[in-house]
Amino acid sequence: MTKTSRQLTEAAQRIEKLSPSIKRTNVSLSMPLPDKITLLTRSHKHPFSSNGTFNIHERFILCICLQGKGSLWVDTAHYTLAAGETLMIFPWQAHARFPVFEPVLWQLISFEMNNYSAFSEMKNQCYKMSKISFKYLLDIQNEFEACFNSGGKQPSQIAYQLGMLLCDLKKKQVIEKKEKYISAKNDRHSTIITAICKDIYENNISNFDIRATARQHGISLSHLRAVFKKRVGMSIGTFIIKTQMTIANSLLLHSKFNVTEIAEKCGFGSLYSFSRAFKNKHGLSPSVFRNNKRKN
Repeated sequence: MTKTSRQLTEAAQRIEKLSPSIKRTNVSLSMPLPDKITLLTRSHKHPFSSNGTFNIHERFILCICLQGKGSLWVDTAHYTLAAGETLMIFPWQAHARFPVFEPVLWQLISFEMNNYSAFSEMKNQCYKMSKISFKYLLDIQNEFEACFNSGGKQPSQIAYQLGMLLCDLKKKQVIEKKEKYISAKNDRHSTIITAICKDIYENNISNFDIRATARQHGISLSHLRAVFKKRVGMSIGTFIIKTQMTIANSLLLHSKFNVTEIAEKCGFGSLYSFSRAFKNKHGLSPSVFRNNKRKN
């Protein structure tokens, strides 16, 4: 048994103690299912990011505290989660896990979802895991364990169980856990970076002016580039391309816009430049990508 396998088993045993046997009801989900799911268990006294590095990417992370107390920074807010409490980090939210004063066991579920409007109200909210929620989590762990042992493909049942877990959490009462905002004194750069990422993602990318942004925040252009790369792990240019590709994927799969219109909405100056960037990323042209996905 590998270390990862042992961690999953230990986490499952803890969950069993928290949630006695109950009957689960199978229902159909009228929503897109999560995709490309990964499951991680972390147990330690130390932070995931001890050097102040904030992670920013296009995936969701459902952070579940199974034991002890965990400390999370999300955008500019600090949350402390006790055992059985959870918070979902949305795409492009700056986030990090910082030091705690007791051992903590985290269960992290990372995934993608093309259309997540049904869960938008869960952003920046903490929830208490119910017995049913824990059972769905245990099912997910068992499916991953079986998949790992057999070396097989990730079954669709995992996506279904995660969808049910999210739906159950959505029905629960929100726990007020936001404690304070990061002060400008000790993390002004993170606040600036979060604002930049939101501006790039939520507004027209072609209108983003890095020089104007640097002036607005009172720092030099070179310093802004250096801080962004240190904190995010990539240059602003690379981040913009990743954002363009994420938006393009969503529009190709879930909109009726033609490829030229999508290129414009993603901030590309021409259809040629969009098609070239998209093919470099996916190995397919936008049209072929859309047709293949629709056939599946």
